[in-house]
Amino acid sequence: MKKIVKFSILLIVIFFTNCKKENNIITQNQEPTYNQKRSMLTTGYWFLTKVNGNIFTQECSKDDKLLFYNDGKIIYDHGLIKCNLEPDQYIGTFVLDSTNTAYIARVLYLPQIGSTPAETYIDTLDVIKLDSSNLELQFRNQQKTLNTYQKMY
Repeated sequence: MKKIVKFSILLIVIFFTNCKKENNIITQNQEPTYNQKRSMLTTGYWFLTKVNGNIFTQECSKDDKLLFYNDGKIIYDHGLIKCNLEPDQYIGTFVLDSTNTAYIARVLYLPQIGSTPAETYIDTLDVIKLDSSNLELQFRNQQKTLNTYQKMY
């Protein structure tokens, strides 16, 4: 009788330890959800690495970074090395399209040195690629500039 009970317990343990929760696993072919994409966007700092496929080499902007926040705030931080007399940061808002996560609408307030109020810069960028370490944004302007960012923590 003890052998049957031990054997039954062993079968139950084997059964439950071999169960897989496949519904929470994202495969390489599966598109992340809106919440997963928003989480990828709002964790870490995004540094510009390429412009139109070419390695970004402007020394005074290599430490510039983009920060996206959950509350919809975006900060473009110029870092310690400046190209010109420019503010330390541009602060604005962004909206990540929740229907198909295809674009980011961005509003930045660009204070001009010695003038008020700040100039408002509004643009829309198509999300070409977004994963845990890469972000590609293409401006919806005449030049269709493609910026590639890499995430760092």
